[in-house]
Amino acid sequence: MSKITEAKTALLTPYDLGQRGEPKVWSLLSRGALNQLDMTELHDQMDRYGKVDFDDDEGTSIVTVWVERNEQGNMILHVTPLGGDIGIAVHHG
Repeated sequence: MSKITEAKTALLTPYDLGQRGEPKVWSLLSRGALNQLDMTELHDQMDRYGKVDFDDDEGTSIVTVWVERNEQGNMILHVTPLGGDIGIAVHHG
């Protein structure tokens, strides 16, 4: 094995090192499958759109995040911790 191949094999990402949560977009049904649902099931599926879980380096989901408009039309960031404390930093750019 070449040194380049060895280096690439040994490369760990920030996800592997636990420095960042790895995003996992919630799975969605196809339009055809959505058409087969009753109203309660349809509402539950529509609630999944745009939600992302972030997993730790062991593959455990630590937080769910999504953005949606409120009644006034403002975009709101929603954060649901799934265990442990989660700090939030807001960056203005």
